[in-house]
Amino acid sequence: MITSLFCHPSFQKMVFDSSAWEALLGNTLQGQDGKTIDVAEALKEKDCIGLYFSAHWCPPCRGFTPQLAELYKELTGSKGKNFEIVFVSSDKDDEQFKSYFNEMPWLALPFSDRDRKQSLSSKFKVGGIPTLVLLNADGTVITTKGRAVVSNIENYPWIPKTFHEIMGLEDGGSTTLVNAAGESKLTKDVLADVDVIGLYFSAHWCPPCRGFTPQLAEKYKALKEAGKSVEVVFVSGDKGPEEFKEYLGEMPWWAVPIEQKGSIEELNNLFEHRGIPHLVFVEKSTGKLITNNGRAAVSVETFIEDFPYHPKPVNDLSVTADGINEYPSLVVLLNKAPAEQRESILAAFNEIGEEAFKQKEDQRVVGRFFTVKEGGDIAGRLRGMCNLEEKDEAQLLLVDIPDNGGFYLSSEKDLSKEAMTAFIDGYKTKSITRGQMS
Repeated sequence: MITSLFCHPSFQKMVFDSSAWEALLGNTLQGQDGKTIDVAEALKEKDCIGLYFSAHWCPPCRGFTPQLAELYKELTGSKGKNFEIVFVSSDKDDEQFKSYFNEMPWLALPFSDRDRKQSLSSKFKVGGIPTLVLLNADGTVITTKGRAVVSNIENYPWIPKTFHEIMGLEDGGSTTLVNAAGESKLTKDVLADVDVIGLYFSAHWCPPCRGFTPQLAEKYKALKEAGKSVEVVFVSGDKGPEEFKEYLGEMPWWAVPIEQKGSIEELNNLFEHRGIPHLVFVEKSTGKLITNNGRAAVSVETFIEDFPYHPKPVNDLSVTADGINEYPSLVVLLNKAPAEQRESILAAFNEIGEEAFKQKEDQRVVGRFFTVKEGGDIAGRLRGMCNLEEKDEAQLLLVDIPDNGGFYLSSEKDLSKEAMTAFIDGYKTKSITRGQMS
């Protein structure tokens, strides 16, 4: 969940937004002894609120909860911080919830509100528990990795450094980059005339990385030859300086020195990648993330024309699946549709996608839009996971992988814009039937 790479929250006073919190958590929270507490009243004086995703049955949760409770008591007691936590339970029943909640000194989302719990898990892309998401008073995200940072209570409210601060691109920045020739230069000098920065998270010991690095080197050279204003910076996951030096020797770009452990860790946390190789592209002037899936972006035939890889309203699933694992995604399967229907269906689908992309990302009901125009592995796998029969017609599918692999299939034969909009509304109101991907 990368939300604030370019706008440092510490630069501004966060104003409490009751409507944002009511939209997020509903109107009431649960206190101890079954007390009901108004959301706005409970949180209005707080400047940092944690959402604690946890469960009684989870051993790591049971180990972390008492530690978090001690931190909470110290922060809200002797430290005098305006901190609050809301427990979002993944317990199996109300009795487990009550027993576990009795161990906690904070508030809870009512256990009965299972739909809201699932919505919060999807919104913050909670892939496992315990997870602690830290939010500002206005509901914006500080970090989704609160578990890793809260132990350092002196850093409260744990505002992460901006991309510019980590990279030393601010005035007076003194961080350096190195290259394969052994040169060392100030980062701000290396990147002075660059519009887009690619950060390449990789390591010598990783076989997929070793396979992708020479491919990326060719793409990098082609982008440079085409006059694109881009530079790549290697962020190493190597185990030692010799490995780092050997691997950097295969790269035509610059790298964060392996000795700069702090900067490497901060970049890893900022972009929250779950595996390597991982390539992101960032707008240099603002530090704003362009795409978190640069590996897919540079792997298509049109990688030069598509640069700098801003997300498109509608994508061909055979070219990229960027975002399908993170967002509810609408997919139109056209590979069996009669030719005379394709044009009108595509026009309607593109129009809906473009309208959705005019909204802020966290306000979209559907986050990504994909077409499947031809048969092949992608269409086959998607049909297989959703157990769909092949029919000689277009099919409209809403895939919600964040919701434990849920999917919804439209029963409409006429896939007009109105029918597609009604289908999305049905998903939003939960009035259509959910399937489970296998």
